[in-house]
Amino acid sequence: MMRQGLVVSWSMAGALLAGAWVVSVATAQQPTTAPGASAVAETRPAGTAATQPAHDAVLVLIGDKTAITQAEFERYFYGGAPADFHANKEQFMRELVERRWLLIYLDENPELVPESVIQAQKEHIKKREKLNTDEEFTAFLKKVGRTPESWRMQVLLANGRTALSNRGREKAKNADLLKKLYDDNPADFNGTEVSARHILIGSAPYDTPAEREAKRQKALKLREDLVGGKITWDEALKQSTCPTRLNGGKLGYFTRHHRMMEPLAEAAFKVKPGQVGEVLETFMGFHIIEVLDRHEGRRRFEDSKGDIKLWLEREPYLNAILEMSRKYPAIGVQPPYEPPPRRVTTRPSPLGRPTATRPAGRLSPRLGTRPSGLHITPRK
Repeated sequence: MMRQGLVVSWSMAGALLAGAWVVSVATAQQPTTAPGASAVAETRPAGTAATQPAHDAVLVLIGDKTAITQAEFERYFYGGAPADFHANKEQFMRELVERRWLLIYLDENPELVPESVIQAQKEHIKKREKLNTDEEFTAFLKKVGRTPESWRMQVLLANGRTALSNRGREKAKNADLLKKLYDDNPADFNGTEVSARHILIGSAPYDTPAEREAKRQKALKLREDLVGGKITWDEALKQSTCPTRLNGGKLGYFTRHHRMMEPLAEAAFKVKPGQVGEVLETFMGFHIIEVLDRHEGRRRFEDSKGDIKLWLEREPYLNAILEMSRKYPAIGVQPPYEPPPRRVTTRPSPLGRPTATRPAGRLSPRLGTRPSGLHITPRK
């Protein structure tokens, strides 16, 4: 788990990229309310006891479009041990923000998941469960722990990811496009690898613009002192918030696509071995990257077509999230508060498959998202 949040983890029809979080962070005056939300304090005073906020307390604004509230975080978290909350709240919030961006994208591009698709799935469940009316369908969802709104969201997310993947697969059928991508950027697909290490000044999605800017300045000063020889890498590494600091900040060898989060891989491939790149901002915070080595690939086009097709399949999803992150930047308001404990029990799935049983005090499955964590590790 050394490279948590940096290494690619694919699931949900191969469409998701863990850690692809480039955003345009607003630096203007931060509003403390969102459409339909109550006013909340921008930050909790340091050293004061946490009190349970109202459920409509805003945690993160998504541009001027919408907001993520404490109530939504609690539904996503499902309750659990305090250690689970403190260890995973940043990752949960990143998943919530990414999911919200995808829902906004689908709302602005309704042709991806037409209403007929949602209604067809609804009718399929009604037929399977022998439900005659919409009222009976709603009652069935309630029995399995869902609402019509949460079920609809689940259908949108699943079908939206599939639709974006299908869009990429269609592009991948164009043989001329595959050849052009290889010829224009051979190092992206011919097996070229770089080895790098990094220092991360981490920032959570719920950090306020002022807090995030302070961390940016910290990273800029740290890089300046490092490049200027005022401090060594090991000294600078002590300020890193990434678990890789226990391994010298090393990320191992990785290719341009598929193994490492896209913004970090893109930046590393532009830096020559032995050089330290400019401070890179991602949704995880601020990275100082040093490239240690580079191995030029020799793989021919015919042997690289599989990687190119895989990249084209995943690219529409990444572009959709990037577009929404720039259009509706995530603006932190305040961190989530620890939800009250809730017992999680086994219940049937509305899709007819049993859900995993999790004992109280453990994280439970979350609706409509990918599993977090690292499942593809760069070669050392």
